[in-house]
Amino acid sequence: MSRPDTGPEWTLRRARATEAQILTELAHAAKRHWGYPETWMKLWRAELTFTKGYLRNHEVFVGETCGQVVGVVTLAGAPERIMIDHFWVHPGWIGHGLGRALFDHACTAAARLGSRTLRVIADPHAEAFYQHMGLARTGVLPSLIPGRELPVLEMDLSPVGKLACANPSNPDD
Repeated sequence: MSRPDTGPEWTLRRARATEAQILTELAHAAKRHWGYPETWMKLWRAELTFTKGYLRNHEVFVGETCGQVVGVVTLAGAPERIMIDHFWVHPGWIGHGLGRALFDHACTAAARLGSRTLRVIADPHAEAFYQHMGLARTGVLPSLIPGRELPVLEMDLSPVGKLACANPSNPDD
């Protein structure tokens, strides 16, 4: 999948239930980008699979360009402490601002739903991105892979904390 030469051009919108397979393929492609062994990818198959029911029952937003979905973010959990459940950007779009746009959209949606805290259990490769977006590590959880830990990060979405979503640390990204 190639990016347009004119720069980032995408639309953010709600996902459609009919896009479950497309989002599953995107999640697998994004996870594979980090060079994980196929045995690990098989262990994560269920976690990386979107269903129509999941899409109907969660806040799911996609980034679309030229008619193709190239990013997705989902929100889950109790309104006061919403969690980013999935966050995937097509490898060809990493580093071009789509992740920031999806993250900002997720912050706005979480705040609109009444959340005071945004939480994520991150892939270790994504921790730096989340920290750049203003989340702080609050702990770790064990992975499905023995001996591997997943960072837990959180951000305050109270009126003062919301400024971190609106004013990222590096607006030129």
